[in-house]
Amino acid sequence: MLKKLKINNLVAVLIIVCIILVTSLTACQNKSVSSGENSNKKSEVTKTIVDMDGNSVKVPQKITKVATSWPGFCNVIFTVSGKNNKIVATSPAIKKSYPWAIKLYPELKNISYPFNGETTNIEQLLKSKPDVAFLRKGDNIQKVKDAGIPVIMIDYKHNSVEDELLPVK
Repeated sequence: MLKKLKINNLVAVLIIVCIILVTSLTACQNKSVSSGENSNKKSEVTKTIVDMDGNSVKVPQKITKVATSWPGFCNVIFTVSGKNNKIVATSPAIKKSYPWAIKLYPELKNISYPFNGETTNIEQLLKSKPDVAFLRKGDNIQKVKDAGIPVIMIDYKHNSVEDELLPVK
């Protein structure tokens, strides 16, 4: 039990390091401005990042709504932001696997749960209007991309520290 907890803590720390590294490195990326047909509309500033699977992904400069198929990634969002003001969709497994998160962030009871094992309810996901979705291999990645939601891949393994550091190198 203690060993599993240590591994989970190590993985959470490594994911946080990856996010910080990706965020700091993307400051050097080119920023593009996209605008709608109506010139009175605000232009949305985007940036391109490279996810843990090596994909270039165009995301909004300011991300305010996040979806994640893996409830464990919610821990990273809590740690980075200090609160839950971004998660709008995840898996219902968060209730069972992370009951402490529901106690700390009761608003998680009212979010969308479109990710359930190998299935993704796209209609439910679209209703939550996420700016980006953090997904793992095996999730319905193409289905989410086809719905127009940028997908950032999370490469999560229960392997050695060296394996966990590969995406950062």
